[in-house]
Amino acid sequence: DDERANAPVPMQELCEKMKETNATDNFVTFKYEERPDIFHESQLDLLGSFLDFMWDKTAPLCEASRVDMRLTLTNDQLVAILGPLDSSLDHSYKSSCLVEEFGDLFRDVPNARSCGHKIAFRMTRGPTNSCIDFHCDGHYASSTSQIPLNPPSEYKGGKLCFFVNGHLHEIPRIPGSLVQHPPRILHGVTSVTEGTRKSLFIVDMHNGLGETGVITLTSEDVISFNERKTSECATKCPICLESIKSRRSGVVFPCGHMYHCDCWDQVVACHATDGDDAIGGPLCALCKGVVEEIVPMEGQGNKRKRPYCYL
Repeated sequence: DDERANAPVPMQELCEKMKETNATDNFVTFKYEERPDIFHESQLDLLGSFLDFMWDKTAPLCEASRVDMRLTLTNDQLVAILGPLDSSLDHSYKSSCLVEEFGDLFRDVPNARSCGHKIAFRMTRGPTNSCIDFHCDGHYASSTSQIPLNPPSEYKGGKLCFFVNGHLHEIPRIPGSLVQHPPRILHGVTSVTEGTRKSLFIVDMHNGLGETGVITLTSEDVISFNERKTSECATKCPICLESIKSRRSGVVFPCGHMYHCDCWDQVVACHATDGDDAIGGPLCALCKGVVEEIVPMEGQGNKRKRPYCYL
């Protein structure tokens, strides 16, 4: 990318590529929104973790030299992955609302087909030693929307570029941002030289995503991922993020979330400093339930009380 940034824009070659691909050169362009407020940060993190999980799960079936993973999933599967976060998020971020919004985003691109859309993920690990050359999408596409899932600090390269109306545009890849375009726009992606690049796409139902090697997500994949996340949450303190090695060192709330006793004491102490302005008890960091300490733990008298959590 440093070499490309210091080189002149190859205007003649790009203009020739536009003619070669019959790209649109007037009045039609891409749309970029830096903060469309589609995903909550916690949802981006969860989807990133899901892609890591699927990469590891499918690794035994792939060549060791694999640098790219593409997979598709249904609306119901996306809801099943993101659903566990719903209780802690505002209504606009609910997984069912996201599914509806994806349909609207697909239809927002002019001349999008009525045959419907699908959700796809792409994860690329550098070095790829190759770029995606400037091209226009084929007959399989009428609408493409892309949302970066992880920050560019986690990888080098992977720049999405458009050549429109005689100008080269490099699109910032801010997590949760949105870029949309119709098929006849000339675009390409620089090679990923280091790290991991993760993206979500909303594309035509008949878009083959390159046809070969595309993973179709199964219900078993979703169940396995959710079970792993549940297990991780059950054995990690959400305050210090370290393992809770025994029940003696931790406390479990009725909401099911576990904390180190000492970590929870710090939360209670911070809440107490709010004085009369505090409303209810301190909040569970995971489900945002209000916690009241009302019953002494067995064998500890009044020195420590057992938290009770209500939503």
